Amino acid sequence: MSTDNYTYILMKRILSCDWGTSSFRLYLFDIDSKEIIAEQSTPNGILRTFELWKRMEEPEDSRFDFYWRVLMSHLKKMEEESNVSLQEIPILVSGMASSSIGMMELPYKNLPFSLDGSDLNYRLLHVDRTGWFQQLLLISGARSQSNAMRGEETQLVGCEYKAPERTAFIFPGTHSKHVLVENGMAIDCNTYMTGEFFYLLSEKSVLSASVHVNDSFEKENHIEAFELGLGRGIESNILESSFEVRMNEILHKKNKEENYHFLSGLLIGSELKEIVDLHPEKIFVVGDDVQSRLYGKAFKWLNKYHGIPLPAFKSAVQAVLNGQWRIYEQISRKGAE
Repeated sequence: MSTDNYTYILMKRILSCDWGTSSFRLYLFDIDSKEIIAEQSTPNGILRTFELWKRMEEPEDSRFDFYWRVLMSHLKKMEEESNVSLQEIPILVSGMASSSIGMMELPYKNLPFSLDGSDLNYRLLHVDRTGWFQQLLLISGARSQSNAMRGEETQLVGCEYKAPERTAFIFPGTHSKHVLVENGMAIDCNTYMTGEFFYLLSEKSVLSASVHVNDSFEKENHIEAFELGLGRGIESNILESSFEVRMNEILHKKNKEENYHFLSGLLIGSELKEIVDLHPEKIFVVGDDVQSRLYGKAFKWLNKYHGIPLPAFKSAVQAVLNGQWRIYEQISRKGAE
């Protein structure tokens, strides 16, 4: 952990940046009211930014400045749209910005780590470029012997969980993360390529001709298809059962819209089968509304047929905001001592 010399002043507002592999999200967040004052979201994630920087063929020591210019372009746009001065408001960044393709690579914190975020790795910088003064906190990820996460560790801190029970936190997404927590510590994590596999199978594989993208999940026949896929995903080998999507159409067992939800259930079931073996005392799902709806339906099925406890749900956005602030607040207080 390291900081540059700086006078630590706890701000009433922060700029929260969740910079993932394929997305960029920026929020102006009021600490007291817990309200988002302004926000921006683009598909210009770390991977696309890294590819742009590589095309510039600039030296390695120019990387931070290139990423900073990208970040500044979003800040200036937000400032114009919100009519709020953003100068001197600290920028707190988590996600892939601290990775090998990010703005500055930071080492992972080896598991276990404390749920209050006090032992996570970070870099606190005082950035002054072209007259724009900003404090930048870059938060790094965590790793086990065989797995890693960047971004979810901050969300986990933002969940403010203190109970001692053996608890599973699930972060749905392109690469879903399952983090096991016990006695105030994150002790293990696993990654499931659920979202990416769903995209590849539904858009790029032979199965793409057998599904039709739709978001009408609440239809009874779509729920039935999802639950059937869920059961098959838990009980079967995904390499075998995924071809059932094709056979459902050929044998006229399901239409393409139903098949879409069958495939969704199949992959989520395959992801969650280890939860059946783990059987944690408590479960939390940290995601957006769509993810919470899907995983909520999945856990109702798991509760009914396998006795798995029903999960509590937390907003991924709120978890990021809370987590970044809690980490920054601790660092600032240490600096003031």
